[in-house]
Amino acid sequence: MREEVELIESIVPDLIDVLRKRFIILRNIDWSEPVGRRVLAQTLGMSERVLRTETDYLRKQELIASTKSGMILTAKGKRTIQGLSKLMDSLLGLQQMEKELSRYLGIRNCLIVSGDSDRQPLIVEDMGKLVNDILGKELPKGKNVIAAMGGTTMAKVATCLTPEIAVDRDLTFVPARG
Repeated sequence: MREEVELIESIVPDLIDVLRKRFIILRNIDWSEPVGRRVLAQTLGMSERVLRTETDYLRKQELIASTKSGMILTAKGKRTIQGLSKLMDSLLGLQQMEKELSRYLGIRNCLIVSGDSDRQPLIVEDMGKLVNDILGKELPKGKNVIAAMGGTTMAKVATCLTPEIAVDRDLTFVPARG
């Protein structure tokens, strides 16, 4: 895929940068909705003028809507984020980093959630949703013991776990020591 991206960039040099910027804006609106332009600009570290230009475009594409309380994603915007998530992770280099980290740690698989949880606390919520999805898909039915590390982060992740992951499973969570 890297080769295809390079070919695309040779024709439209700024395409990936624009896509990345707009995707990050959409994702942050999703995390914080409803959110005002000033708060979003501060979160993203960009000027309100630049953000206004981008959000005007996203509004014309019917990906976001403005309410009295702030900007929100439309259903089309939510579908767009879900549909592009894997592509954007790949473009941001996350898949390669996941493979390298798995190899370094000697584990079968690891997942990385993009973002800076110190600056954007809702990233931990994304991590929680990912953990919930993975546990639902990967855990065998029956008795399971899950060792978790991370204290505050894991406590926040735990709030995103749904009752569905416990269907036909006896789950016990224990603290891991490392």
